[in-house]
Amino acid sequence: MTSDYLCNLIVPGAAKSGTSSLHEALNEHPKISMSENKEPHYFSRADKYSQGVAYHNNLFAQGNEIKVFGESSTSYMIWPDAIEKISKNLKKPKIIILLRHPVSRTISHWKWRVKLGLEVRSLVESVKTDGYGFDPEKPHGFGHRAYLQFSKYSQYCPLWIDRFGQENCLFITHYDLSKNFQATMSMCFSFLNVDDYIFAHDVNANGTNDLTARPKPFMTKMMSPLPSRLKKTALYRYFRNLILKMYTPKTKTKVSEEDIKIIEDLLKEDIDYFKMMAN
Repeated sequence: MTSDYLCNLIVPGAAKSGTSSLHEALNEHPKISMSENKEPHYFSRADKYSQGVAYHNNLFAQGNEIKVFGESSTSYMIWPDAIEKISKNLKKPKIIILLRHPVSRTISHWKWRVKLGLEVRSLVESVKTDGYGFDPEKPHGFGHRAYLQFSKYSQYCPLWIDRFGQENCLFITHYDLSKNFQATMSMCFSFLNVDDYIFAHDVNANGTNDLTARPKPFMTKMMSPLPSRLKKTALYRYFRNLILKMYTPKTKTKVSEEDIKIIEDLLKEDIDYFKMMAN
């Protein structure tokens, strides 16, 4: 199979498992170019896919030293049509799937939307009402609900293995990335057949605890006339976050043992699958 696509690495998720940190860490390697836009959703969104190979290739910085071109879109993880398009268009891509304990991932997903001001319901009500129904063409304000569906590892991970082969799929865990960062990244580089790279520091991006609410439309309108150079300054970001924190909902995100038991019962098969993959 020949391909005009540069991309030969896909990081499909799972969402809220540390994919932003992994994306940035991979991009630090001198022979790896990760897409500037971390979530292009090219293979899961018709409007993106219709723009063709040149559009996708332009997501990457290019150079003679680059061996790996990768992108990370969490919508791919649970969207079989995206898996099919990736298989059809890319030549022998490598797949790195980052998994977090299904219960922890689900809770983090819910807290993320609460912090953004997109969810006001309790954890249990949210997962029971909107646990499934993912459609990449129909986001819920910003991102997606489908709180349980993104944790259905036992259903979706085998699809990646079956399509691309066990030898081309690397599974790592959120725990290992956060607690054994260098060793985990060295394993990724070995899997990608590039030289090891020693980090001066751990990479930790897009933490849920640091989130503020999404800007209100009137805020975006007010700030739009400001010059772009000002918006890049630390002072601007400081005052922007300060204002957004004032609008961040004070919804309680504390989770009870009873809540956890309910989620565990709903994800029993996936917890077992995660434990198997983590060993």
